[in-house]
Amino acid sequence: MVLLLCYAMILALLWEGSLGMLTLSWSRMWSKKRGVIQAQRFKN
Repeated sequence: MVLLLCYAMILALLWEGSLGMLTLSWSRMWSKKRGVIQAQRFKN
């Protein structure tokens, strides 16, 4: 029972970590895209 709880906690931490990495990379990509759009608007 305790082993199962530990396993669930580790799994949750791993999931949260991978989700965090995914969100970070996505937000970085999004801000880069927005920067390109702003640069194009500034040129015109």
